[in-house]
Order: sequence, then C-alpha cells, then structure tokens
Amino acid sequence: MVSNLKIGIIDYSFCNINSVLSACHDVTRNVEVITKPQEIKNFDKLILPGVGNFESAILKLTNLGFYETLIEHAKKEKDLLGICLGMQLLFENSEEDGFVRKGLGLLSGNVLDLSNFVEKQVSVPHMGWSEVYIYNKDTRIVKNISDKSSFYFANSYFCEVIEKNLVGTFEHGEKNFSAIVTNNNNVFGVQFHPEKSQSNGVQILRNFIDVKK
Repeated sequence: MVSNLKIGIIDYSFCNINSVLSACHDVTRNVEVITKPQEIKNFDKLILPGVGNFESAILKLTNLGFYETLIEHAKKEKDLLGICLGMQLLFENSEEDGFVRKGLGLLSGNVLDLSNFVEKQVSVPHMGWSEVYIYNKDTRIVKNISDKSSFYFANSYFCEVIEKNLVGTFEHGEKNFSAIVTNNNNVFGVQFHPEKSQSNGVQILRNFIDVKK
C-alpha cells in the first residue's frame, strides 16, 4: 500500500526531471517537482537528482537557496535520496573541483576521480549496466533487491565512504566502488540512475517512498 507522504523532486536544472518524475509515478502520484526552496517544508521526503559538474551544481543549489534548506530538511530526520551527482552532493567535498567547493556534508567522505583507481585499459566514464553487490541487506532502501541486481550507471567520479555508511557496491575493472550509501537513518544515495534501471530502479524508489522507519 502506497503511503500518503508527500514526495518532492528538487529541480535545479541539473537533471532530466521528467524521467525521474515518470519513474516515481510508477510508485505514487503523490509526488511533485520543487522549484523554490520555501516549498521544501511542505514535503515529507525529497529526491535530489543530478547530472553534471559538482561545483556548478553546488553553486546552483546555493544561488537558488536550496543548499541550507536541504541540510535543514535532513537535520529534521526527514528522508532525502540523492541520485548520481545528487548522491555525490551529499558528501563533504569533491576532487572534481579541487576540493574547493563544499558539498552538503550529510555523509562523511569525499568524491574522487574514478580514473585514478581503475586500470588504464578500463573505460571512464563508467557507462551502462553493472551488478550491485548488497553489502548491508538490512537497510530499507534495498528491500526486495537481490544481490547482484543490475542498475544503469553513468559516472566518472565515485564516493569514498566509511564502512558503516556503505550499503552496496559496483565493480569497475577489478575494484569495487560505492553504489548505495546511507547515514543509517534518513539520508540515502545511489550512484546509479533508478529512473533508467527498469524494475530494479522502480523498486529502489518504492523502498524510499513507501517504507516507514
């Protein structure tokens, strides 16, 4: 049974909002696009999608007034899901801009260049379908997700995360990198695109939207 909680998708011009909205509609119609930070207080759960450059995205969130309101939302223990770049923005800093611009700081760790951690013959960006290995099966975001389920990725950077915040990993080359993260309470991040990951992606969104604490 779908909850009556209000779901908001942050529109700050760094994602194809319509594809995320369409995927959420497979779970609930009680979802809206948010274009003004003052609207955030009216929502129970937020989704922060993202594609592009870390520094540019943080500057846009700041200039639009979303930066502080997203942090306030999370500090109230309301749920927040970051997708792809949106997941990276949850962290403290990014190597993409020389660690100059601070992220939201809701998760400990930094965003690092994937090309510095894979073999030379391994392609970067990491594009396409990859299996996700579930590291922590008790986390609600992976309910009904089987180990080694496939999701669609498009990333040149990855999130360096402390072990207690790691939920799932993907393999690129011969190494594993974080695919799903959480603060073990109300903040979640997925490096892949659930809106492009068919039934598995919809299940991730369903878990975020439906599951109670």
